Amino acid sequence: LEGKSVIVYVNFKRSADVIAELLRTKNFKAESYHAGKENEERKRIQNRFNSNEISIMVATVAFGMGLDKPDIRAVIHYHLPRSIENFVQEIGRAGRDGEEAHCYLFVNEEDFLTFRSISYAVATDRFTIKTLLFRLFGRREDGYERTSSTYDKLIPINRIQDELDIKETLVRTILTWLDLEGLITMGPDKPTICELGFYDGDLMKLKNSNKVVAAIMSKNLTRVKNGMYSFELERLAVKLDCNISQVLTSLQVLKDEKVVNYTLKVPGFSFVVNKQPEDFDKLIDSVYQKLDTQLKYTVQKVNAMYYITQQESTSSDQSDHLQQRIDDYFSCSPTEHKLFNNLPKLRRPLIRDEDMKDRIKALYDKAKETFQNGHQIAKFFYGIPSPRLEDLCWYNNPYWGKFRHIDYQKLVNLFNQVILEQQSLSKKEKEEEEEIDK
Repeated sequence: LEGKSVIVYVNFKRSADVIAELLRTKNFKAESYHAGKENEERKRIQNRFNSNEISIMVATVAFGMGLDKPDIRAVIHYHLPRSIENFVQEIGRAGRDGEEAHCYLFVNEEDFLTFRSISYAVATDRFTIKTLLFRLFGRREDGYERTSSTYDKLIPINRIQDELDIKETLVRTILTWLDLEGLITMGPDKPTICELGFYDGDLMKLKNSNKVVAAIMSKNLTRVKNGMYSFELERLAVKLDCNISQVLTSLQVLKDEKVVNYTLKVPGFSFVVNKQPEDFDKLIDSVYQKLDTQLKYTVQKVNAMYYITQQESTSSDQSDHLQQRIDDYFSCSPTEHKLFNNLPKLRRPLIRDEDMKDRIKALYDKAKETFQNGHQIAKFFYGIPSPRLEDLCWYNNPYWGKFRHIDYQKLVNLFNQVILEQQSLSKKEKEEEEEIDK
């Protein structure tokens, strides 16, 4: 294959850069391609590949759509593809000119565990979904309530992530579903925080004559530091019972009149609430069920991909067997396919439930504020970063990411068992203390 066009697919941007650099040190004409590069740079790299200035493209799935190069002689999957669908699409880019081409796939259990664990990054519980939806549709702030049935919302992205310990992508997915249902209308992200300073003048007179200034200067709305007033635009809009756009117009007028100067910062989710859900519990169940179904489907696809490669790596006639399995897979609904019910065999030692519960209890006793539900403990053992698990002290913990071979839901259930046992023990101890007092 020396001098021929080759695509090496990887799952991570860093892997693309590292492998391309390694190939260049071996005198191969290689370049990396991924979404982390600027659009113009990606175009330049693809043009060089098309014109054979580059022979090896090390790329994530960001590369290939719209690729019109018929003489690719090999497609190599350095990491496990995320699904059989992705695998078929990516190997289909080899040999389009009808000449002989080769496809290679490296099978590695560690890659499978890593990629499967990433799928669980969006996993959450019903209570978190309930809290999020009430936050999204809420019309009250600081004791004030909007009177209009339609109102705009502007929620800091970092606050939602930190408060609920969920990924930004998960919130965007839910907002998209709510938009499709007609409950909200999504808008582009907008700044949520205003930092404002007054020019010299009679502030008390201005406060008495301008309701926006009066609201800004109220203690429960604004933080004041070094003469600068910092407040959330949505909270100000709720207090004034108006739209956020009206608040921004009023601020701009004050700025034009040289009364204030201000800057806007901290991006947030922006949307308009068109109507309240008729049945909140039904909406919560619907959103939770959609997320759960989507998650299971994603994990099943990863399992199916690894199961196939596991079987084929020990087959004497790999090509024919693989082709037959792929044909079978696409011949029926994926959710009904037997591949979805075959869990890959892992070469990892079994761990007793009681030993796992001891580890969970030790972690929970150490950081109850961090581990408030089973998903948080499972993500820790799977090595999945989240807003509450960003601290380096967790990454350095010997158990971080060490139990990815254990079923995710089993870890969630074991945590729930630990909590119930601790609650039962606390209740028993309290009853014994009360009995002694008598």
